[in-house]
Amino acid sequence: MLWRRLILAAVSAFLVGVMVTSAYLATNAIFNWTNNTVVNPSWATEEAALENLVVTKRTKVYKQNIYLCGDAAELSVESGDALVGMGKDDLLNMFSAADGWQVRFDSPYQLVLARKVNALCPRHRHYRHLGIYNGKLAVFQGPLGVNTLLINVVENKPVEKLSRPLYQKLKQGMEFDKQKPELQAKLKQELEFAGDKELYAVLENIDELS
Repeated sequence: MLWRRLILAAVSAFLVGVMVTSAYLATNAIFNWTNNTVVNPSWATEEAALENLVVTKRTKVYKQNIYLCGDAAELSVESGDALVGMGKDDLLNMFSAADGWQVRFDSPYQLVLARKVNALCPRHRHYRHLGIYNGKLAVFQGPLGVNTLLINVVENKPVEKLSRPLYQKLKQGMEFDKQKPELQAKLKQELEFAGDKELYAVLENIDELS
């Protein structure tokens, strides 16, 4: 009888240990999940505060151009005297998104008025890249990702007659923004050129490019 009591005591102690451990793990998991999913309140508060700012006499206004290539150029830094009292909605009525403007407060005293322009920045306007236009090999102005400025179509080079690897790269280049960073870097090395000299050197040997 004694050995049965010892076995029962050991089993009971084991079960109690399992229950305590399970309860601890469950509580810890809930605590961690809660900590990981709660939005940082300071970040949310800061974002909301920036959205509700208004221009004051201390505000500096930074005007920028945003080019087709994505680069931005600062045009001027002005006082905000003419815009004092205006919030983001008021500013968007004056600098509308339909006209290409982006309005944002970068800090309580820093307002950025950025306008998209249909041109390339001074550096990228000399760039060229290979692509596809109407089923033929084509040359575009600007870096990969900018397919709006067509320079030339190589009429005697239908893309289906190019090597299969090159044809695939050209297709990927025409959807450059959808590619992974590793592939983007590779495409830039093979299909993008800093000027006409580099471009023509490749076009002369396009049949050898794979």
